[in-house]
Amino acid sequence: MNIPDSIKPIHEASLVILQKTGIRIHHEQAGELLRQKGCRVDGQTVRFEPGWLMDVVEQTPASFELHARNPNHSITIGGGNTQPAPCY
Repeated sequence: MNIPDSIKPIHEASLVILQKTGIRIHHEQAGELLRQKGCRVDGQTVRFEPGWLMDVVEQTPASFELHARNPNHSITIGGGNTQPAPCY
């Protein structure tokens, strides 16, 4: 993955946080799935190895269709598209 120099320090710091501190996953099945994939799971805290995480990111599509019940309201996420969304 080609990370622009301007954000490389932020990217690298985020990988350290995900490896050392981890994130809290409140969904038991999601935590178990991540454990099966090799992540370190301690209760609800999941820690990710940077190499594994970047391999997963590399496998994601550049864009995907988010289908609405009404097809007229379906949107494309990624691929240079900008979509308005509420923030909570």
